[in-house]
Amino acid sequence: MTMRVSISTPTTLLLMLSLFISSLATADRIVIVADEWCPYNCTPDTSHPGFIVEAVDSILQQAGHELVYKLLPWKRAVEDTRKGKYNGLIGFGRKVEGFINTEMPFGLSEEVFFVRSDADWRYNTVNDLKIPAVIGYPNGYRYTPDIDQYLDRS
Repeated sequence: MTMRVSISTPTTLLLMLSLFISSLATADRIVIVADEWCPYNCTPDTSHPGFIVEAVDSILQQAGHELVYKLLPWKRAVEDTRKGKYNGLIGFGRKVEGFINTEMPFGLSEEVFFVRSDADWRYNTVNDLKIPAVIGYPNGYRYTPDIDQYLDRS
C-alpha cells in the first residue's frame, strides 16, 4: 500500500508520520522526494540536508525505518509520488492536490520579486505583472490564486 503524504508542520508531521509508519510497518526504507528548497530541504547525503529532512529522519529512525531523500524537479516529484514511485513529498508552501496536507506550515517563507536596484517597478497586484518582462518560475509551482491564474494564462 502506498500512502501519499506531504509534510509541512511539526505537530501534524508527527501525527502523519506515525499513521504513515503504521501503514508501512514492514517497510525498512521510506523514500521522500522534493526539489531543493533550502533550508527546509537541501542537498541529500550531506551533513545539512535541511531541517525538515532532519526531523523526518529522526522520527523514522525512532520507528526503525530508514529515510531515503532524493531531489527531483518539483513537477516530476509530485507526479512520480502520485504514481506510487515514492512514499511522500517534502518541503512546499502550498497544498498539493491529491495528497494529505497539513494545516500549519513547518516553517515560513515569503514570495518575492527581484528587480534591478535602479528599477522603479513594485508588485502590488497581479496587474503589475503585465509589463514587458520575463517572469521565471519553477515548473509545477503554485503561488497565490491570482498569480497562478495569471501564470497559467501566460
